[in-house]
Formats: sequence, C-alpha cells, structure tokens
Amino acid sequence: MFISRRENKVKTPIPSEYFFGLIFLIIEPIFPTLNRNEADICTIRFTKDITLSNTMKIHKEITIHANADKVWSVFADDFHNVGNWLTQISASKALEHQAITDAPVSGRICDITSKPNGPQAIEKITYYNANNYHFEFDVTFNNTPSALPVVKNHVKVKIDIIDLNTSRLTWDSDITLKFLGKLISPLVKVGISKSFDELLDDFQYFVENDTPHPRKLVQLEKNKLSA
Repeated sequence: MFISRRENKVKTPIPSEYFFGLIFLIIEPIFPTLNRNEADICTIRFTKDITLSNTMKIHKEITIHANADKVWSVFADDFHNVGNWLTQISASKALEHQAITDAPVSGRICDITSKPNGPQAIEKITYYNANNYHFEFDVTFNNTPSALPVVKNHVKVKIDIIDLNTSRLTWDSDITLKFLGKLISPLVKVGISKSFDELLDDFQYFVENDTPHPRKLVQLEKNKLSA
C-alpha cells in the first residue's frame, strides 16, 4: 500500500515499531485475512505521517461470466441469503422491517460466527433500482469488540452488462472510522480491502459454478458438526 504525501496531512512522529505490533494484535482477530507479512509491509510504509480522515473509500470491480439478470438475482434479489455463499458469514436472515420500494427485504442480519450472541453485521437497504441494476445499503455492527475501528459502512453496488454472458460488478464502499481507525487507517484499509476481495471471489465462484466456494463448503460442514 502506498500513501501519497500531501502538505495538508497531519504529520505525527512514530515513537517505535513496537506500537504497530500492539495495534496489529488488536486488529488481527477482526481481520483474519491480514497476515503478518502484509502488516509488516504496511508498517514500514506508515512511518512519518497519518491522514486523520473520518472516512475511507474503497473501490472494487470484478468481471463475472454470467448474465446481468443472474448476477442481480443472487446479489440483490436474494440479498438476505448471503450466508449461503459468503465464507465470512456463518449464517444470515432477513431483517423484519418494512422494505423500501421494490426491495425484496429491508435488509439482513449476518452472523459473523456460529457462537450464540456473537458478532453481527446489520445491513439495511437504502436504495434499490432493479431496472438499472443498482442498489445501496448501510452496514453497522452488533456484539463486536470495542476495538473494532469501523463505525459503519455505506456500500453502493452497480452491475453493468458487458455482453449476453458477461457482467461487471462494481463495489464502492464509504467507511466511517472511529478515532482508532483513523490512527491505523493504512492497516485498516489493507484488512478491509482483502475482506472485500474474498467476498467478491466467493460471489463470483457461486454465480459461475452454481455452488459455494470450496472454503465455504468447509465452513458449512464445520457448522453441521458443531450443531
């Protein structure tokens, strides 16, 4: 990750690399896809200045070998059943609130682990336009550690037709950070970005193969054994 230098950034001296080791220990359980080599690289580049911004933007695109209607059906119309294909989620269900116009549900509750009263992502649909293959939703969290550096996440999803059997899914995320998240924003961005990459990889595999990704199948089997 490269952080450009600008004169308007707040420059803060870093007292010791041990500080980043402690920070990594805090966020490692939250972002399990972030390994220590990547954290070390991020730490090296995070040496002299920090941008104390309240928000973080992450943009992702993925090409899927399926028609736009199928992509939309799985990602949007079946929004509440994300637990069927996403490895990061143990289970999911629809929110029991009034849905906005044309949306199939008002949102979803995602259990991040299979533990009772475990951490959850609460995702509410705020915009839904099936004609344009475009919808948006807000993500907040429940039962998560206080060290979680994120307050909420607003996601915009757009699907574009490339040809009859190919589509492009665009994911734009506008993340609101806590104070801790601002201080360690480079590490947070690495972790969240990898998490989005895995989400889109799981989705692409599910749509193109009509079956969950092998890592999701392993998780589903573990859930059965622990039930």
